[in-house]
Amino acid sequence: MSDSKSYSERHKKKVVRQGLRRLKNKPGWDVDAFRSGDPEEGLRDLDQKMRGHRVYGESEECADCLAIRGDTGDETALCQLHLAEAMGLDE
Repeated sequence: MSDSKSYSERHKKKVVRQGLRRLKNKPGWDVDAFRSGDPEEGLRDLDQKMRGHRVYGESEECADCLAIRGDTGDETALCQLHLAEAMGLDE
């Protein structure tokens, strides 16, 4: 037998429950509220994010986008072509 203390099953369960309660109280650690995401939805989100980065990069050199931004004062405004691309309507 080892030199470490032997704990009862009841004590072990109590320690586990206390640890779980502490984890659940941390922001973002509520295992009951966790939902695994749909992999296809994740890929669509990634595609949208990459498309947005590309479109906004292109819009920095687009005369139409720059004109709309100047007229509206909105630094994120896009011309119709780039807006359609950003929304995925260009395909």
